[in-house]
Amino acid sequence: MTNREYIEAQLGFTVSNGNIVEAALIDAGATGSDTYTNASMISLKTAAISVLYSILSTPDVATGQGETANSIKYDRAAVLKRIGILEAETSGVIMPTIKSVSRW
Repeated sequence: MTNREYIEAQLGFTVSNGNIVEAALIDAGATGSDTYTNASMISLKTAAISVLYSILSTPDVATGQGETANSIKYDRAAVLKRIGILEAETSGVIMPTIKSVSRW
């Protein structure tokens, strides 16, 4: 299984715009064609979360006309639920802790 296939398995579907997945892989410091290893699980799940947030921020799309019309629409509630599941699986690992000191 490649890193790209692992992300698609975590998403549960193939993203129509493959550039979103590639960008998330690059941000995670991974290559899509590399073989998945358990050591990269957290960074790839983080990349999957990034892909899901990107999907949420894109509008529903319709292309073509008549019988050739295609539309891409994601179930936003299901995407949010999947984000919650992945974040719970990676909790405490990717969330930074910010400490502040009152100067006054």
